[in-house]
Amino acid sequence: MKKIIYIVALVLLVTGCSKKDGTITCTSTSTPNEEVKLKSTYIITYKNNYVTRLKTTEIITVKDKSNIETYKDVLENSYKEYNKIKYYSNVISVEDNNLISSTIINYDKINTNKLIKLDKNNQSIIKNKKVAVDDIKNIYVKNGCKCK
Repeated sequence: MKKIIYIVALVLLVTGCSKKDGTITCTSTSTPNEEVKLKSTYIITYKNNYVTRLKTTEIITVKDKSNIETYKDVLENSYKEYNKIKYYSNVISVEDNNLISSTIINYDKINTNKLIKLDKNNQSIIKNKKVAVDDIKNIYVKNGCKCK
């Protein structure tokens, strides 16, 4: 029996207890005001505890559809410079009263220095040209997401 416990302990020590590769999904829903509802989904794919790909889907649902084009223009302008970076893609669409913003970032290939140059706040999660999965997950949790 002692031998089995020793082997299990040794295996855990050598391989570690945490999963190094996988996917985490973080979601949140909020209502900034009675006219707008925001639902966000972040799918984090990682390998060796570093983010390889991030897919973000944000759905803004508005009661008054006449304002949706204004929201769309604001979002398009905010992503305009990011979309010029290779391996960064944001697409915005409108379906009924929903404004859908979908972003994909390939962290394996993207020039992280360009991300930092566009917004110095990116420096807080990009270290040595990589994003640690725990760092990005902690940011989402602090902002009210539930992650699985």
